Amino acid sequence: MKEILKCLKRYTFQIILIIALLAIQARCDLTLPLYTSKIINVGIQQSGIESLTPKYIRESEMKKLVRFMNETDASRAISSYDYVPKNSSLYDYPVLETEGIYILKEGKELDDLFVLPMAISYSATLNINTDNMGSIDKDNSLIKSALVSYIKSEYEIIGVDTGSIQIDYIKSVGFKMLLLSLTIMAITIVTVYVSSRVASGFGRDLRERLVNKTMDFDPQDLSKFSTASLITRCTNDIVQVQSLITMVLRIIIYAPIIGIGAISKVKGSPLSWVIVLSVVSIFALLIVLFITVVPKFNKFQGLIDRLNLVSRENLNGLSTIRAFSNEKEEE
Repeated sequence: MKEILKCLKRYTFQIILIIALLAIQARCDLTLPLYTSKIINVGIQQSGIESLTPKYIRESEMKKLVRFMNETDASRAISSYDYVPKNSSLYDYPVLETEGIYILKEGKELDDLFVLPMAISYSATLNINTDNMGSIDKDNSLIKSALVSYIKSEYEIIGVDTGSIQIDYIKSVGFKMLLLSLTIMAITIVTVYVSSRVASGFGRDLRERLVNKTMDFDPQDLSKFSTASLITRCTNDIVQVQSLITMVLRIIIYAPIIGIGAISKVKGSPLSWVIVLSVVSIFALLIVLFITVVPKFNKFQGLIDRLNLVSRENLNGLSTIRAFSNEKEEE
């Protein structure tokens, strides 16, 4: 093991790079389902209206809502909008002839200010229970859906194309998903390339060390090892270790990273125990498999030594085998 670590020491930078890339890939893999849910929940169910802060609202509606705010909140709400008078030519969307319109300024989000006033003002229309208005939960799916319906109807009255809002939102989220997918693909290519270079370089260095060590053996030391065994060490054993290094860099390191990331994503969720149980079960299964496989692998290595020995006997002692009619035994 010491010699293996020595051979890997020169590839420290590449290994750190692979771990960093795998961490980024895990984050991207865990983010993709979030964007999928956004397309369904916001893009389809909410018609692309993500925020509960109206971007466009009529003057009369704004007056209704600020009545349910204190003076500070009302002032903050009004100052976050640009007022467009009726029949103004500066407005991109159709302007009402009867009243002015408020347009939300860029970068402003006032969900906490508008959720309660909208719920109180339109509780009957939106079928919202007003018994406990002091603790409206804006994340409640029914409440959110009702308030989004109000905002959508307000947009339609003003003349905003809600269909284009929905399509633009779905395109935006889809484009982000495409970028994430391309990032994952690029990281996979780089990781496979770098890990293959590390594993092949490691195999070369280890094979060189093993050959040099074998050449330094005394005759007494050589008598302790069969030629077949030395051949196995220089070929099959190193190939197996090289394959293990590749698997560690590409799969084994990635598994705990994405497992920890998945647990952190669902932390606090009622179903978080399912993810935790799944991750723990997988690790337990891997440990059981490792304990079961190692003894069989040792036996397998002995069989390979025997196979190499018989193969050499067939090559070097072919005439002797034929002379004694031992072909069947050799087979």
